[in-house]
Amino acid sequence: MLKIYNPTIMKKIAFLLASAVLLSSAVSAQESEKTKDKYNTWSAGVHFGNLLSIDEGKGFLTDGLNDEVGFDLGYGVHVTKSFNHVFALRLQGLFGNVTSGITSGAYTETSMTNLNVALKINITNWTLSRKESRKAFFYATGGGGLAFYGTDNYNPDGSLNASVSGESAGLYALGLGVTFKLTDNLNLDLSTTSHFIGTDGFDGFTPNADGRDAVLYTALGVNYIFGKKEQSADWVNPMDQMYMDLTNMQTTVDEISTDTDGDGVADMYDAENNTPAGVAVDGRGRAFDVDGDGVPDHVDEDPFTPKGATVTPDGREADSDGDGVPDSRDREPNTEAGELVNFQGVTIPSGELNGAYMPSIYFSLESSQVTYANYERLASVARALKMNPDAEIRIVGHADKTGSAEYNDKLATARAQAVADHLNKYYGIEMGRMEVVGKGFNDPLADGQNKINRRVDFEVK
Repeated sequence: MLKIYNPTIMKKIAFLLASAVLLSSAVSAQESEKTKDKYNTWSAGVHFGNLLSIDEGKGFLTDGLNDEVGFDLGYGVHVTKSFNHVFALRLQGLFGNVTSGITSGAYTETSMTNLNVALKINITNWTLSRKESRKAFFYATGGGGLAFYGTDNYNPDGSLNASVSGESAGLYALGLGVTFKLTDNLNLDLSTTSHFIGTDGFDGFTPNADGRDAVLYTALGVNYIFGKKEQSADWVNPMDQMYMDLTNMQTTVDEISTDTDGDGVADMYDAENNTPAGVAVDGRGRAFDVDGDGVPDHVDEDPFTPKGATVTPDGREADSDGDGVPDSRDREPNTEAGELVNFQGVTIPSGELNGAYMPSIYFSLESSQVTYANYERLASVARALKMNPDAEIRIVGHADKTGSAEYNDKLATARAQAVADHLNKYYGIEMGRMEVVGKGFNDPLADGQNKINRRVDFEVK
């Protein structure tokens, strides 16, 4: 028959069971699905250890008071279901024989089977103590159940005095333990649990209405974790997961914000991750190529070639006959060397300078330096002047609208002077045949096209 110790004990048992169910339900409602999907949550184990009888009514441990009392072996099994990283529910059974003795020399042997359901709390995870690689964690258990037992009462001379069997009583159990990680699926467990029995007759001695018996079980066990996930919920601290998420977020931020070539476009989106410093790029990090000839502007010696024109590796439009007129608009692509041509590349008679083709010369931003890309253009101008030794020209410098009017007037004049100096130095054209004029930004060739407006034009006087 079920022996109930008193209403207070049963209230404690009911409270513990209700707490286990409520806590588990509350937590699992928020995290169980997530935990189930990501971690292994089922485990089972076996354990064995020492059983120690305690009689609260007599106020002392009853083990060790008789020569018949020694090491009492207990053993058991348990199954555990984790709801998240902190809370789990454990169903466990404990079996064994426990010996109790008194000063008179008499002793008892109690055969027991204890079954209980307990809430398991992972203390290490609960405290959110963070550690990169955890090898152990502490836990606590609390729950209630039933004790089934039978007791043999022996006289000091070893003869049987009395025997009872088939008894049962309610119990509640409280325990502490530490689990050590052996492998991903195997743990070693060391624990101690007090089973408080709802009767003072469990040890076979005269019951005391104000006392109760208890069994202290200290055990060593092995747990096996079921599942194919990489980790068990017990071994993952919520703090670790949070730091992992933050680390992943930081990695993403770093990937998004890292800009190796410093062109203003993050590496993740940069189609050209080796753009030289200071080179203008589009939204995908590609260097601008205004004329679309396949040569980026920062290395293009002629960034104004017509669409579809054949260009040299340095971006200059091909001029097969070297007459100064690019092949794309040269109507006579086989002009003899030294012949004068018009803007279409058509040969003109010697002495008719007004029809000769004299191309514009282009400059970089805020620069008056004649670049190598303009050398062939100036060669055609020099050739026209040499074929007409009496002709004089006006060299007109221009600027874009970047900066003040005064600054651009000076810059435009400096560009015109640089062209005159070049023609004089390399081709021997007398300075007296060349008039230098600067118009600043007052005569733009194309509105909004600053690269085209930074130029020098030629006029026949």
